[in-house]
Amino acid sequence: MNKKLLTVMASALMFVGIGSVTANTSTQIVSAATTMKSPDTGHIVYDQDTTYNELRRANIVTPYLNYTGKNSVKFHWYKNPHTRSGWDNMNENISFDTFGGGGVENYGIVTTIGTATINGRKYYMYLNDGDSIALGNSSVFKRPNVIKSKKQLPTYDISGTKDSGYEVTDVGYDCPSSVFIIPTHHNSVTFPSREKHGKLDQFVPVISGYQNGGFGSSFIRKADYDYLIRTGSPAKNVHFDNGSILYSKNGKAYVKPNANYMYWQKRTAESVLHNDKYAKNHTVLTKKILINDLYRTLKAQMRNLKETGTTNQG
Repeated sequence: MNKKLLTVMASALMFVGIGSVTANTSTQIVSAATTMKSPDTGHIVYDQDTTYNELRRANIVTPYLNYTGKNSVKFHWYKNPHTRSGWDNMNENISFDTFGGGGVENYGIVTTIGTATINGRKYYMYLNDGDSIALGNSSVFKRPNVIKSKKQLPTYDISGTKDSGYEVTDVGYDCPSSVFIIPTHHNSVTFPSREKHGKLDQFVPVISGYQNGGFGSSFIRKADYDYLIRTGSPAKNVHFDNGSILYSKNGKAYVKPNANYMYWQKRTAESVLHNDKYAKNHTVLTKKILINDLYRTLKAQMRNLKETGTTNQG
């Protein structure tokens, strides 16, 4: 493969609330970016190591997971479920770890039932959609910001594999987003853009709304982010597809949850922790079922990491 060396100057841009973005000039990084020509598109793209290093520098992905089998996992179960603020604060479109800080399917509220420590790395176990388990690190609980744009802005993903290389691509939604949840602890990334045939551009990680009423991790261009911060307003009464309502207060995101949904999520969590049966038409979950599902997920994701270079295939 034809490889080139590029020198990329990238400022570490920290996001602090709705009002400002400050450039941390003391942490400017000059990195030798190794690129390759994609056999799929013919564009110049990042190789796997450069992709990983750039996403790690931007605090978007966690270090590689070291899962070595069932004996490498230790579980701690809470006596009672804990309801906490929960957000998809890590972008998982390209992930080098099975569980970062993302995967929150119902933004704003998570019900935690314990922790799983994998070779010394601690993750929190929480319920998604009331009937499945997910893991996330402590970034899940960091409350982000939510901003409404005056116009709809296009959103992007980072996609690729270790063989084809990695680039930023249009997410392909029918309708660009006008509501953005902004994690406050991420930096911008410098990445090849498919639209520009491999030319480098800056992108900011966000959680964006899309047409069917849901939200998902994505990126917007740094120029669009600057426009959003300059002209946007605090979002109010944003309706999730599960009946919850998202709003901004004092520069932070909050959710008024669907009461019926939260009741059943808590009831499910109690059923897991105490093995009690609950209302009909709901599958009774147990710790054993969840643990076995987790082991299967870990095994599959580590296989993906070996075969494709990432745990998620973008």
